[in-house]
Amino acid sequence: MRTSIDQKKKQFMETNTVLDVGRQEETCGFCTAQFFVEGMEEYNDEFSSVQEVAVKTVLEMEIPAGKDVVRCLCKGRIMEILNGNGWHYNCCTKCARAVHLLEAKYYCNACTEDDTQVTQRYRVVVRIEDGSGSTTLILFNKEAEQLIGVPLQKLLARP
Repeated sequence: MRTSIDQKKKQFMETNTVLDVGRQEETCGFCTAQFFVEGMEEYNDEFSSVQEVAVKTVLEMEIPAGKDVVRCLCKGRIMEILNGNGWHYNCCTKCARAVHLLEAKYYCNACTEDDTQVTQRYRVVVRIEDGSGSTTLILFNKEAEQLIGVPLQKLLARP
């Protein structure tokens, strides 16, 4: 049986089951940690030299002076999709950063151009666990589309 777009959308918006998803990068105020969540992607050369650690380790990590990025690999499961803040956003077509509507024009702070061209991208907030702890991550376009199985533009085009 084939799942329709409406069924996928409903399943996505109402789900409370355990789901497997792919790689994600989380940025807190101090560091960036890369997460690999089981199920979507296989390890590749990009992760072959990255240390695998537990979520708890990342949450307790002290960042060495002079560093703002720590690369590590965490495996976990999506336990919950948190859809209270929506599941997509308007962004700049050049850099994918959020845009702001001012005086009937969109502006991108990163590109600093007047009247930025805009598209929409997935932004799905999830809670993952790995047995040592849990954390909240944001799945952006690629990872969210792999989870949902439908391109965002198709969902938005549906009545």
